[in-house]
Amino acid sequence: MLWFMISCAGADRATYKNAGLISAIDPNLHKMSIELPLGPRRHMMTGTLNSNTVFQKNGRPATLSDFKEGDVVLVEWRFTRNGKIIEFIGKCGEVAEFVENK
Repeated sequence: MLWFMISCAGADRATYKNAGLISAIDPNLHKMSIELPLGPRRHMMTGTLNSNTVFQKNGRPATLSDFKEGDVVLVEWRFTRNGKIIEFIGKCGEVAEFVENK
């Protein structure tokens, strides 16, 4: 939890990346929840999807409907005064590339 508090401080422009498991999608509220491994624990990150969110599947453009609960994805998000904004969701090759570069 300390990591979360430190990362939030003044981080309007900072972006964060992690691989995780989609645990919920609410297209009506434009929200997605992703379970992220943070050390020995797991953290649930819920963020807003907006018109700038980029969706990719196998390196090609995708849409929200291409994703489902249980998918392992690479997610990129940033903190704002209004909460977390999800900027990128990628599936398959994007996740493998991220894990290899860690």
